[in-house]
Parts: sequence; C-alpha cells; structure tokens
Amino acid sequence: MNSSESDLKAWLVEGLTDYIGLWQLKPASGPAHAMREQTLATVREMLLSGWFQPGALTGDGGFQPSTESAEWTVARIRRDWAAASNPGAYEMSIWFALTPAGESRARALK
Repeated sequence: MNSSESDLKAWLVEGLTDYIGLWQLKPASGPAHAMREQTLATVREMLLSGWFQPGALTGDGGFQPSTESAEWTVARIRRDWAAASNPGAYEMSIWFALTPAGESRARALK
C-alpha cells in the first residue's frame, strides 16, 4: 500500500463524519509529478479496497457517488489534474465517501 496504514485508518474514521478530498491524500512535499502519481496510487488503492467511493459534493452538502470503475476514475483524475490550469483548485473538486463496507470498517476502528 502506498499510503500508510495510519493514514488509511484516519481517512476511514474521518469518513464517518465528513467527505475526504483529493487534496488530503496528497503527500506534503516532493516534485509535483511524483506527488501526483503517489496520490493517484493512493486513490486507486482506496477505491479497490471497496471502502471508498468517488463522487461530487452537491449544493446542499450531500454527496453524489460516481458509478465509474476505479481504473476509469484514476485515469480521469490523472488526465484532468495534469490539464488543470489551477491544480490546487482541481484538488478541491474531487471527493470520496465511505461505502457501507467502509462505514462498517471505520466503526470497528473507533
């Protein structure tokens, strides 16, 4: 796993009360390309775990899950993030929520 086990546990527990933003998954420092690739590897692992789902925030503070596969989601994020004129703003537009399995896992960790 690219992300540390403690990071994954923290995101699971946080996911019980909030959504997880792409920006939260990004390493604190390093070359931009390497940070992006590490973040994408983390996204892939999170989605393949079955504990997280990608989606978008709704205007009322809710979450609209995506129905796309993990691989398609990672490819889309890679393409759009690299092309973004403001990568920082793009990082704030991608969100993840817990799946029912993720909620069960997170409750077990508390």
